[in-house]
Amino acid sequence: MFRLRFRCKILPWLLLFGLPSLASGQGYMLTITAEDVSNSEGVVGVLVFNSPQGWPTDNGRAFRAVAVRAHQGPVEITVSDLPPGDYAAVVLHDLNENRKLDRNWFGKPKEQWGMSENPPVHFSAPAFIQARFTLSRDERISVILH
Repeated sequence: MFRLRFRCKILPWLLLFGLPSLASGQGYMLTITAEDVSNSEGVVGVLVFNSPQGWPTDNGRAFRAVAVRAHQGPVEITVSDLPPGDYAAVVLHDLNENRKLDRNWFGKPKEQWGMSENPPVHFSAPAFIQARFTLSRDERISVILH
C-alpha cells in the first residue's frame, strides 16, 4: 500500500520536473513557406511525418498537423517544438477544409499540394524518403505547390 501511495504522490512531480525537454519547449521550429497559393479560400495545412507509416495522407499518423487561413501568394506555416530527427512534410491548400486532397474522376488533384524537398511528381505521390529532411536546428523550407 505504501508503494502505491508513494507512486501516486511522486508521479505528478516526475511529470512536471522529470521531463524538462518536453515541458520547456526545447524542440526546433520548422517554418514552411507554401509558394504560390492560388486564392484565399480554405486553409493551407501541413502534415509532418517522422516515419513512412501513413505518408502522405493519413492525418492520424502524422507527427504534427498545423493549418492556417489561406491567402493568395506565399503562405507561411510554423511547426513548433519538433525534436531533432528525420521528417517529411506534405502541404495542402485545402479549399473546402475537409482535411484531404480532393481529386477529379481521373484521379488528378483538384487542390494544390506539395512536399518538402520538392521531389519530382509523376503518376503517384513521391515516397517518404524523397521528401525526407533532417532537422537539427530551426529551419526554413520552401514548398512549391502543384
